[in-house]
Amino acid sequence: MEKTQTVFGERFDCSRNDIANYERGLCDLPDKLLAELDRVGYRLRWLLNGQGDLYHSS
Repeated sequence: MEKTQTVFGERFDCSRNDIANYERGLCDLPDKLLAELDRVGYRLRWLLNGQGDLYHSS
């Protein structure tokens, strides 16, 4: 699931700068974005604290 910040942002209705700021920890991920990421298969535990696997098991 490798994507550029621009493509990822477009998929989740965010700007490339928003994605970069989330990655750097400069701001928190909005709840709406977290819910959508969880829905499409990302593990919230990994996104929020880097623990466990990035993706849900299939």
